[in-house]
Amino acid sequence: MKFWINNIDLIIRLKFEENTFWIRELIDTVNQEYSITYAQAKDLMDVLDEDDKIYAWTSLFNRIVNRHFRKDLLQSLHNVEAKSSVREYLGEAYNFNYYNPTGHYKLRLSNKAEREVALTLLMLNRKYSQLVKEGILSDRSKLGNKSCFRNEFLIYKSFNPYTTPSMISNDIDTDSGESKNRTLINIWDGFILPKYGILEWDFIYLVDPPIKDEETSEEKQDLIKNLLLEIEGKIDLQILLFKSISEYLVLSSEQLSDFIELIDDPNWKTECYMAGVSRIYDTREYDFIKKKWKFPETSKEIYHRFGIFNLFSPYKCTGSYRLDLSIYEERMVCKILMELAKVEGFQYMTNVILDGTPFEEIDKDFVDKLAETGILECSYVTPEEAADNECREKMGIKYLGWTPKHV
Repeated sequence: MKFWINNIDLIIRLKFEENTFWIRELIDTVNQEYSITYAQAKDLMDVLDEDDKIYAWTSLFNRIVNRHFRKDLLQSLHNVEAKSSVREYLGEAYNFNYYNPTGHYKLRLSNKAEREVALTLLMLNRKYSQLVKEGILSDRSKLGNKSCFRNEFLIYKSFNPYTTPSMISNDIDTDSGESKNRTLINIWDGFILPKYGILEWDFIYLVDPPIKDEETSEEKQDLIKNLLLEIEGKIDLQILLFKSISEYLVLSSEQLSDFIELIDDPNWKTECYMAGVSRIYDTREYDFIKKKWKFPETSKEIYHRFGIFNLFSPYKCTGSYRLDLSIYEERMVCKILMELAKVEGFQYMTNVILDGTPFEEIDKDFVDKLAETGILECSYVTPEEAADNECREKMGIKYLGWTPKHV
């Protein structure tokens, strides 16, 4: 990583000499080409006028390498209006967690700070995709495209930037999504961000899970809980607080569950789970939320954003299903259930309906001929003594990327 001190020093010297003509151009140069430290940014902010501080703050925010200190620079702005202006301009970039990027995003592509967030997510997605291609990670994407992105929208039109052509435009008048011309573009791994418009998506990043040895202490967890309760009734603020510290947390699924149950609100339970799920080390337990979401809107939102495949466990698969086989993640759940039924017994899969046609019983021939389209409804209930845990373990390792228990 390259650091450039000379331009920062030059800006400071020009300011003392009251030669301000080149200050913003030098700030732009640093922004475009270099990284800086928090200390360098602070030295710069200490000598600038308020207007130039706002310009420097918004320009250099994403260039500061010791990211955890960036928000401290906000104290260099001396009035509420300036601080509010900076936060509004930076938008989602202000609270973006590089080390815990899982979440929902709505990004203005003409806004440089938010555009850099989009580019960062695309970079992280390429890393995930490559790991899947190399067989290091399992493909847990929604559409089988080795992608962390889900539910993508551009200019408020639903699109999938990896498998299907999309109606998007590079000739848009405003960020409201108004466009004179829409061009049909075939987008794959080389997806290039349009210059304008609003990009909205969910990003699920389950790479490099934390390790148990780094678990956040109970004392720190209690401190966070107390801080959350001190702002009781301010759900949006509580969610923002938890999201902002989530990248520092290392939790078990049980500990995250305690945070989720701390506040009895559907939006809190959804956002707390989504912010914390990538920070749990017992990665076989992503489905724990099924017993904790309490509110139907929480269930619906988490299934939509996190996905049925990510919430599935072969050890806890008893239930009723309605699966769209044309969708990769739902087809994978069906595949695991069918493979379990082959071993444990087809009699445990009941109430089978395929595209409206009921089947009193199924067999190997039914499974082998099952197409990759259609709607399959069924129930799978296995008595404890019939459950083949060895087979279920193999399903988790094969399809969900579980680490074998003996490792």
